[in-house]
Amino acid sequence: MTKLIVVLAVLAALALGVTALASWITKKKAPLAITAGPGPRQVSAAERKKAMVRAQLPTAVAIIFSIIMFVALFRVSIALAGQVGQAGMAVVLTAVLSTSGGLLMFSALPSREKVPGTPQRLVAGTAFIVPVAAFLAFLACLVAAALSTQVKFGWAESVPLIVGTIVLAGAAYLALRRISTTVSLPDPRMAALDRQWREVSACLLLRFTGGALLACFGATAIVAGLSIIITVAGAALALAGAAQLFLAAQGALKIRTTVGEGTPSPITA
Repeated sequence: MTKLIVVLAVLAALALGVTALASWITKKKAPLAITAGPGPRQVSAAERKKAMVRAQLPTAVAIIFSIIMFVALFRVSIALAGQVGQAGMAVVLTAVLSTSGGLLMFSALPSREKVPGTPQRLVAGTAFIVPVAAFLAFLACLVAAALSTQVKFGWAESVPLIVGTIVLAGAAYLALRRISTTVSLPDPRMAALDRQWREVSACLLLRFTGGALLACFGATAIVAGLSIIITVAGAALALAGAAQLFLAAQGALKIRTTVGEGTPSPITA
C-alpha cells in the first residue's frame, strides 16, 4: 500500500509539473493579432497545418500521461491484488484509472483562448447513447453482482470498479466541457474550421469513452468467470469496445483530413 501511495504522489507531481509548464508556455505566447490593412489575408495551407498540429498536442500529452500512469500502477496493483487472487480485476481497474488520468490531464491543460458566451453544444444527443448506456449497465451489473449471494463477486471487488467507473465518466465530462468551452484553433480567420474541429473532437471523445466503458465492462465479465454465458457476453462487449476504441483512434489520426486540411485556401493580398 505504501508503494501505491508513493506512485500516486509521483503521478500527481508529474501532472502538476506538466500543467504548470504548459501554462507557462501558453502565457509566453500571445494570441494572434490581425494587423490593420486592406483586409486579413486568407489562411495558407502551412498556417492551417501548423495550427492543427498544435491543436493535437493536448491529446498527445494526455495519451502519454495515461500510458505512464498505467505502467506505473500496473506492477503495484498486481502485487496488491495477488494477495487475494484478483490480479485480473486489478488490471481492469488500472486501465480505468489510467484512462481517467489521461482525460483529466487533457481537461487540466491550459488553453490560449476561451469560447465567448455559454458552452457550445457540439454533438447531437444520439452521440451520448452508447457511453451513457454502457456506464449505467456497467454500474447496474456491478451492484447486482455485489448484492447477489450466488456469485463470488462481492463489494470488495465491486466498489473499486464502481468508483473508478464514476471517475472515468466524470473525467470524460470534464474533457467534453473543455472542448466546448475552449478554442482549438485560435486564429480568428479559422473560426469556422475551429468549430468543425471541436465538433469532430467531441464525437471522437464520446466514441472513445463508450469504447473504454464497453471494453472494461466486457473484461470484468470475462475475469469474473461467473458462467460460460456471461464470459461469452463479456467477450462480445470487449470486442465491441475495442472496435469503438479503434475507430476513435483512427478518427484522431485522421482529424486533420476530416476537417478539410486537404483543401487549403489561396493566399490573397
